[in-house]
Parts: sequence; C-alpha cells; structure tokens
Amino acid sequence: PSTKEQWSLTLAEAKKMALENNKQILSVATQPGQAGALVQFQLSQFDATVSAGGQWSRSNIPLNSAVANAGAGTASILVDAFGQNANAFLGTGSIGGFGVNATTGGPTADVLQSLPGQNLFEIFKRNATGGITNINYSLGYNRQAPIGAFTLLNPAWTSEVEASITQPLLQGAGVEFNRAQVLVARANQEQSVQGFQLVVQRTLRDVESAYWQLGFAYYDLYSREIGVEQALVTWRIVRAQVE
Repeated sequence: PSTKEQWSLTLAEAKKMALENNKQILSVATQPGQAGALVQFQLSQFDATVSAGGQWSRSNIPLNSAVANAGAGTASILVDAFGQNANAFLGTGSIGGFGVNATTGGPTADVLQSLPGQNLFEIFKRNATGGITNINYSLGYNRQAPIGAFTLLNPAWTSEVEASITQPLLQGAGVEFNRAQVLVARANQEQSVQGFQLVVQRTLRDVESAYWQLGFAYYDLYSREIGVEQALVTWRIVRAQVE
C-alpha cells in the first residue's frame, strides 16, 4: 500500500510564503521608497542654508599727511590682515605676525591690522512664495599704533547684522508655482503606494482562492474514496448472495 505525506498548511502560512516569493511584489516594493526620496529632495529646496567663513586681505597704505609721517616715520605701511610681513612703524623693518580668527580676537602686533569679516555667518532660506530670506553677521577688527591724539579707539571692532527679504513679483512668484514640484512628487508617491497595495491585495486574494479550492479538492477526493470503498463492499455482498 502507498503512503501519503500530509502537510498541515494554514492559510496564514500560505499567504506568507506567497508574499515572500512573489517577484512582482519584490519589484514594486522599492517604488514607494524611491518616490518618497524624490519628495524629500523637492522639499529640500526650501531648507535653510548656513554658511560661515572669513576673508584675508593685504593693502599698502600711503602716508601722505604731514601728521601721519611725523608719527610713523615711514612713507607707507604694508597691511596684512593676519599680521604677516607688515612693515613696522618708525622704520624698524618687518614683523612676523601670526594667524588669528574672528572668534579669538585679532593680532597683537603694534602695527596697523585689519581683519575684515564680511558675512562671517549667514543663513538664507528660500520661501514658499519664491522669495529669499537672508540674515548675515559681519565682523571687522582694526588695531594700529597710536599716532598722536588722532587715535581715539584702539583696537576698533565693527560688527553688523543684516536681514533682507527678496520677493519676485511676476515670474517665479506664488505658492502654487513654487510648490508644484512638491505636489507632483507627493502624487507620484501616493500612486506608487496604491500600486504596491494593489499587487499585494491581488496576490493575497489569489492565494486565498487557490487555498480553499485545494481544500475543496481534498474533501472531494476523500468523499470519492469513501464512495469507492462503500461500493466495493456492496459489490462483495451482492456477489456473495449471487454465489
């Protein structure tokens, strides 16, 4: 007699196996994530941007006034923003300076020093209406040797904070125009999600339908086997009676 191997497979297990091995689902499963990344990319156009930095400069300042010549004892001053190779006053030659930044202060050499810091720190952001909002902070430092009674502030620090808003009035203006790419990207993402859900639901429907059809086939086979056995018993009884 032949033996039959039985496999107790529940409907949940069948659905799980179908979802794990369906290549179409594996293919469309990445589409919602890709569409979501595109939405974030479009939204990043409106993110605030922060920038920081400084400037380096050198200038040769001529001393044309009689008062300045008398106090300095030289015809010109070579100015380095970071104190490098600046001509000293009173004809003492070159002074080797050292680098500084705007956060720790300026150089300390007793020569004319400047540390221009235009837009040392800046934040700008694109608005939903198409404009640009900008806030920046600038810092300047100036140190010089006293020249008579004309040097009032030494060293001298200058700083300023500037805020501005630039808004186009014609082309490029309006919330609908500037947010159109974001809305299109979100619509594509929603479409990708709906497409993925459709494939999953269709797969689950087909699996459940096939599961119950297979169950019906097993019960139909079982009932037919019982009918065959009963018919065989009946045939044997009738044959015995005939004999």
